[in-house]
Amino acid sequence: MDLTSSLLFKSVFNIGSWVVYKSFDGISYVYKRARSNEKICDKYEYNLDELNSTPYVIITEEEYDALVNNCKPKYTKRNVSSLTKKIIASNQSWKCGTCSEIMDYTYEIDHHIPLFKGGSNDISNLIALCRNCHGKKTILENVN
Repeated sequence: MDLTSSLLFKSVFNIGSWVVYKSFDGISYVYKRARSNEKICDKYEYNLDELNSTPYVIITEEEYDALVNNCKPKYTKRNVSSLTKKIIASNQSWKCGTCSEIMDYTYEIDHHIPLFKGGSNDISNLIALCRNCHGKKTILENVN
């Protein structure tokens, strides 16, 4: 255990394939250790009978690492191909999805539901915006 972990948690112990971190505030953070042959989705499957105790906050190892390192978990990459961008803009008749003005070559693609809130890069979740509207929308999202 590194120094950061020792400052955040007063004890660490194992219950079978579970690792439990007991914090100073009395909350236990638990994650299931993945074996090298397990898939990532297997980390989310758990059986509370294995723990024999409550209350616990069940989290993944990545979420635990984010707590320890005081950082945000990784999200899906914002990777939209130029072809997809053109399809979205074409479907909107090359008009901004907010102000309906004709867009120039600097148009941008935005997400109806942001990636960090569970959105995807699916075409149904994407909208073409002029640079001005996209900037305003981003500022408003960051304020809220």
